[in-house]
Amino acid sequence: MNPSLMGISIEPAHKLKIDQNKLQNCRSNILNLVNVL
Repeated sequence: MNPSLMGISIEPAHKLKIDQNKLQNCRSNILNLVNVL
């Protein structure tokens, strides 16, 4: 099994949530930039 995949599955769920929040922030930032342009 891929060691990185194992690391992902072992990672705590709250870190995944934080990553999702980061993604959401990035997405809204990009949308804001597009609206400004």
